[in-house]
Amino acid sequence: MPSRVRTWSDEHVYTAPGTAVFIARSVETLEGKPPIEGYETLVWVHDNSRWVIAQSQWVRGGVSAERDRWNEYYAQGGGFNTKPNQLLVETVKGRKPGTALDLQMGQGRNAVFLATQGWKTTGIDISDEGIRQAKAEAAKQKVKLDALLVDFATYDLGKAKWDLITLIYAGADPKEIERIKPALKKNGLFISEYFHADSDVAKSGAGGWQTGQLAALFKDGYEILHDDVVDDHADWAGMRKMKLVRFVARKK
Repeated sequence: MPSRVRTWSDEHVYTAPGTAVFIARSVETLEGKPPIEGYETLVWVHDNSRWVIAQSQWVRGGVSAERDRWNEYYAQGGGFNTKPNQLLVETVKGRKPGTALDLQMGQGRNAVFLATQGWKTTGIDISDEGIRQAKAEAAKQKVKLDALLVDFATYDLGKAKWDLITLIYAGADPKEIERIKPALKKNGLFISEYFHADSDVAKSGAGGWQTGQLAALFKDGYEILHDDVVDDHADWAGMRKMKLVRFVARKK
């Protein structure tokens, strides 16, 4: 067997009379192979005078698992709007095109739309299938789209590089906002639509923005053009009607 190194993090142990459960994230590296991320669960039970393992389970985790999940989702289709986001459409209408970055673009509905409007557009995503569909649609529309198979968490957004950055149904992490702001040019636009923190989808684990949270993050050096909490049909989650946050800011 090749030599291997395993590192652990997020370790937790839960105990009850006669039972102990160990759960942790592991990253295993085999010589000459890329790292493998996953989650290990060990269930121990007390058998008379000794502890024995009753169950051992490992499930794949990290970017690879996320990629597999989204590849399957986009291959199956359904449950999400394939037309460009309406907030994006209304915001760029009549504006002079420039450079645009669509973060976590999925199958490219918004990135391809921007390209058709004359924007020099880059879209990034971790899904091979999403990238494939985006490129295919761009070719069908006869527009140029720079579609990159990369992880947003490690992608270099640059400094004062973009006239427009979108984060549409792509999470609600304040740390991502702090990475985005320096990448906008002067007068550059940031556009976001996502679930409100009070929505059922947010409470089920997808997360969401609190009322006024984005405005607080963009309070210095930005003009807030939209900061709306609405009850409307989402572009995702089965396109059900729910509480959403729609936000646009311009860098001064």
